[in-house]
Amino acid sequence: MSRAITFLQDYFARKLLEKNVTLVGAIRKNKPELPTEMVSTKERNPFTTIFGLQQDCMIVSHCPKRNKIVNLLRTLHFEPKVDTSNEQRKPKVILTYNETKAGVDTMDQMTRTYSCKRKT
Repeated sequence: MSRAITFLQDYFARKLLEKNVTLVGAIRKNKPELPTEMVSTKERNPFTTIFGLQQDCMIVSHCPKRNKIVNLLRTLHFEPKVDTSNEQRKPKVILTYNETKAGVDTMDQMTRTYSCKRKT
């Protein structure tokens, strides 16, 4: 798993960390740098989580339902914790991502309605 974390860390996450900026973001599962354990859905049971940790990055692979995988990269907290209060057993990283992504989605929605093009 260190291959994927090292690649992502070197190209984006480490550059942000040098400027004291942390990130939590989704990673598409078609990236060749991700190990097969993180993207394979064949032998994964629903509500299972795999953590990949290295230095100052963490990759989380969560299976919310059959044949679906959600991958996230995080550079803020490195505790591989899972919320066991409900039956879905979501990792804390996914809960944080869901709480903080609303601002970006709202901004994208607002900018889509306005255009900077001029009529000529």
